[in-house]
Amino acid sequence: LECLWSVVVRPQVAQADVAKAHGAAAYIAAFLARAKYLDIQVAMSWLSRIVNWCIQYVDNCGMTNKTTSPGVMRHGTFYALCQAFFIIFSFRYKEMVRSGDIDEVARWGLGRILHSPLDPLKYVIRPVGLCFAAISRSLQLVYCNHLLPFDAGTKLPFEPMFPFDTFKLRSSMVLVCAQLRRFSPLAEDKSEVTSALKNSRISETGNEDALDFLEEEDVYMGTWELRPEAVCLYALNVK
Repeated sequence: LECLWSVVVRPQVAQADVAKAHGAAAYIAAFLARAKYLDIQVAMSWLSRIVNWCIQYVDNCGMTNKTTSPGVMRHGTFYALCQAFFIIFSFRYKEMVRSGDIDEVARWGLGRILHSPLDPLKYVIRPVGLCFAAISRSLQLVYCNHLLPFDAGTKLPFEPMFPFDTFKLRSSMVLVCAQLRRFSPLAEDKSEVTSALKNSRISETGNEDALDFLEEEDVYMGTWELRPEAVCLYALNVK
């Protein structure tokens, strides 16, 4: 994680450096969101680091630019890290609620990022933003539904990646699937989040990458016939 972070924050001289930074942010998000064996305090530490970086970035933009242009490529790393935060938080917030860490998140000042002129919720994958907004509203953390884009046609200033979200190697699946966390909201949030994701799925018709950050079972909160345990049992029988 430290190695990936160093790629994110180092000076970006060439276009290749930008692409590497965006990719590193995606791997940080995927690892912290999906790895079951990572303690919630590890995720909290990295979420705090991401928030601090984003707040400093927003403040620096405010000091150096009279008019901040949202959605442009030069802010791509900022948007990639915002998406990383939204994904990690959405996958791990249930643990934060149970451990009491959600109170600490409430003190981080997320509104300074979400309501900044850079408008991050408009420039991340739409289902990611919808999912975060639904959970945030349920927790009364920060209201941000009005910041979501009206359509899915916004060009993103970074290349979204979702590593670790799909594993299709049948022979080794039994060794891996037990280590992968699936998206599992609190029971009281399930209906609202599921509705937001299903509506997004309908609106994203024709965009095959729209829901890549969630597997099919994630989208419908485990209501599909192919359950994780069924996948593992199937893998055991593959020769």
